[in-house]
Amino acid sequence: MKMILLCLLIIILSITSFAFTAQANSSKVIFACFITKPPVIGVSLKNQCWREANIGDNFLQYVNQDKSVSSDMQTRFSVLYDQKNIYIMIYCKGKMEHGIKKTPAGQWPNGDVIEIFLDPGLTRSKYYQFAANPQGGSYAGFGPIPKNYDWQTFSCEEKDGWMMEVRIPWSSLSSLLPKDGEIWGINICRDYGGVPFSTWMGVGLYFAQPGDFGFLVFGNQEQWWRKEFPLYCRDAEMKIERFLKRTNDISILHRFEAIRISYIRLMNRPHPDFSEAETILTHYQDIIQEIKWISAMNQKP
Repeated sequence: MKMILLCLLIIILSITSFAFTAQANSSKVIFACFITKPPVIGVSLKNQCWREANIGDNFLQYVNQDKSVSSDMQTRFSVLYDQKNIYIMIYCKGKMEHGIKKTPAGQWPNGDVIEIFLDPGLTRSKYYQFAANPQGGSYAGFGPIPKNYDWQTFSCEEKDGWMMEVRIPWSSLSSLLPKDGEIWGINICRDYGGVPFSTWMGVGLYFAQPGDFGFLVFGNQEQWWRKEFPLYCRDAEMKIERFLKRTNDISILHRFEAIRISYIRLMNRPHPDFSEAETILTHYQDIIQEIKWISAMNQKP
């Protein structure tokens, strides 16, 4: 019976690999810049440090289970960090809503709401959720469980939209200062508020899908490209190679060989191609996740 279930699982995963490939084509990476002088929350949203930060944009609007399109009401964001906190700046196109009452802490905010999902260590299964509206209403949780985390937001109105600045201490994420090149999962979503909801990653109707989050990389882009990215890929390759030594999974072997060829070609290019690097990261993550599922199934009685 166990072998039948395992065979069925492998067939399903092989079929869904086409979906994984499609997803990889739209995978995204954002880099968090380390700063020595933190922005002062609630004073100015035009601090110089934000002008030099990497930008995440091209938010997607959900249409149906098989389709997402570029949102008409765009949102963009940047991420910074220092020894004590992670900072996220979100710019939302469209007028800020007025007359929205501030909800009590811990209660889901009304109106136009920004949701932040973070997956420390890129577990692909766990996540922290932070949600807030520009009026100061806020909610925080670990997975689906509400929590009373220490965090802070400040919002202000702009000519063509509004901006929100967020500060989350590492202690609220049960995390130490990330190492250079460390990768987390991240997604930023914008809820109803007179505009259709949209997300940075195309996760569909249900936002809380850590397996589909984008990549948050801590540190300098060039350093990550030349040092951390190759180390991460090599670590993934070693995990896959150990699995292949124990099994005879032809599907994973062929996909692994194809990714490895793409990686070698990528690193031989004269200039960085972050879009291709994102695709390779996602393919490696998909295979490792599949290996975990197969290993878990083999351990069941």
